[in-house]
Amino acid sequence: ITEVSIRGDYAHINPETLKMVVTPFAQKNFFWVDILAIKNKLLVFPWLAKVEVSKVWPNKLEIKIAEHKPIAVWNYQGLLSNQAVVF
Repeated sequence: ITEVSIRGDYAHINPETLKMVVTPFAQKNFFWVDILAIKNKLLVFPWLAKVEVSKVWPNKLEIKIAEHKPIAVWNYQGLLSNQAVVF
């Protein structure tokens, strides 16, 4: 993998942090990259609502992310998204 593209609106997640998570996976060749593992690693971030990871021949990873859109504070401990998800 020689190119990684991260697209989407992400105001609450540092792009450098995303790069640090993805870089170890991108060091493998096209056929050995585990896109499900990348997705699961990124979904650990509470602000991320959706992650799509795909391989594009011959050497590219494409990652699309979407953050939760908070609409309310939930029990002073978290936020409620516009999709009724507490995060």
